[in-house]
Formats: sequence, structure tokens, C-alpha cells
Amino acid sequence: MTGISSWHWIFWINLPVGIVAVILTLALIEKIPPAERSPFDFPGFVLTGAGIGAVIFGFDSFARGMNSSALVLAVVGFSLLGLYIRHARRTPNAILNLKLFRHPTFRASVTGGSLFRISMGALPFMLPLLMQEIFHYTPLQSGAITFVSTIGAFGMRTMTRRILRRFGFRNVLLWNALIASMSMALLATFTPGTAPAAMMVIILLGGFFRSLQFTSLNTLTFAETEDSEMSHATSLSQMAQRIAQSTGVAMSAMLLNYFSGGSETLTNSAFAMSFVIIAVISAFSCVSFFRLSETAGDVLAGRKKEAKKEAMVAEQADAAE
Repeated sequence: MTGISSWHWIFWINLPVGIVAVILTLALIEKIPPAERSPFDFPGFVLTGAGIGAVIFGFDSFARGMNSSALVLAVVGFSLLGLYIRHARRTPNAILNLKLFRHPTFRASVTGGSLFRISMGALPFMLPLLMQEIFHYTPLQSGAITFVSTIGAFGMRTMTRRILRRFGFRNVLLWNALIASMSMALLATFTPGTAPAAMMVIILLGGFFRSLQFTSLNTLTFAETEDSEMSHATSLSQMAQRIAQSTGVAMSAMLLNYFSGGSETLTNSAFAMSFVIIAVISAFSCVSFFRLSETAGDVLAGRKKEAKKEAMVAEQADAAE
């Protein structure tokens, strides 16, 4: 769109899609009234809104250069979020239910998922910038190359359920996080002389493995949550995702600025170092997934019946002996 019209159309083009989504939701999804309504947590709303906003703006300011105002914003933001944690512990109807973190699966999907999703904000920001600023591609050429990531993501959607059923959530999240992180690190090898076909293969595979990770994380979020906690789990997990993506954009901009020596002229080496660091951060999500039990989310993965069947077969074998 930016090659045909102004950059504003990046946002305007989403409006008709959103309108259609709202219409279909109202028409096709049954409205289920809540059993009871809790009073709105206005203090929690103010603390979380102001805290998250200050943190993101602080990171964004850091991306433009290290300065005292950015530091103040970040400190104020984290202080407000700290106050919210204290508030949530004393309020039964807190706007974000932090008690959900008692579930190991929810805790892993949010903490580990946030680390991994930093790449989700960084890569769509850095890749087009690399191709247009360093490789001097047009927006259309850049988009045609990076678009293959979406093809890889859609391809994985058809296989995710079978993979989870075969290997389980813990193994998939643990090992796939490493594989997906390696695919991010490979982006550091891109130079103006790299063949577009080679770049497309690496980007395609990256989209493939990242899609598996995101789908698995989104599913695992609700593995242990009770029906009454579903809305809170959705709100908290979605908030964490948005913060992680915003952090990814701000962090990648800050890294590019740092490795370019504070100059307005970006360099290929600055992108390479930034891709590697983002990949390392993403790989650290493995720590959260390593702590999951082998049977975490087995019911959602469709493995519970298989486990029972294997146990029955083993018992029959023992009896036969």
C-alpha cells in the first residue's frame, strides 16, 4: 500500500475487515450472559492503563536515544504496575486476575510466551526496514519477500494438532522455541548479495515454526483455567501479548540505534547483531517450558486417551506374562 498510496492506508485497510468481523460475530456467535456481574475495578483500570502506557512510551523513548525522560517514564510505569500487583492481591474483583498464575500452564504460556513474542514485534519491524534501507528494495519487493512468512504460518496451522498429539505441549514448546530462535538468528546472515530465493526459504521456515509456537501457546493458556476464569485468562494473556510485541518493536529500534553508533544511518552489521540478540531472548523462553510437566495440556492435545490406551496395553502384556 505504501508503494501505491500514503502510509495511512496501512491502518485504513483494516477498517472494513474489522467491520465484517464484528458483523459476523454478532450474527454467528451466541451471546451468553454472565452468571453474575462484578463491580468494575476502576482503580485497577487506572493503574494498569497508566503503568503499561508509561512503560511502553519509556521503551519507545529509549529507542530514540538514552535519556532521563525515558528512564523516568519506565520507572514510573513499573512502579504503577507494582502498585497494581499490591492492589490485585487485596481486591476480589481485580480487573486483571493475577491468581491465574497459580496454574503452571498459564504461567508458562504468559511468561515464556512473552519472551518469545518479543520476536513477533521485532521481526515485522526490522525485516522490511533491512530490505528497504540496506538492500534498497521497493516496499512492494520487500513485502513480496517477507509475505512468505504468512504462507508458512498457514501451512503449519493444518499440522499443529497432529504434532501436539504426537509430541505433547512440553516437548513442542521447548524444542520448537529453539528451532524458531535459530531461524531468527539466520536472518543475521542476510546481505545485499543474498539471493531473494534463499531469503524467502529462511523466512518461510521461520513463519512455519513461529506459527506452531504461537498456536501451542494460545491453546495452553486455557489448559487448566476454570470456566469462570476464562474471560480473565483471555484479558490477561492478550494484554501480555500486546506488551511483548510493543517491547519487541522498541527493543529492536533501541538495538539498531545502539549498534549504528547513534547515527541516523543504519548498517547491515547493526541489523545482524540485533537479529542475533532478539533470537537469544526468544530462546530464553525455553526456561519456562522446561519446567512444565510431561503431561501438561494432554487433554487439549488429545493425548489423554492415548495414554490410557497405552496403560491398558501394558497391563494386558503384564498379565499375559
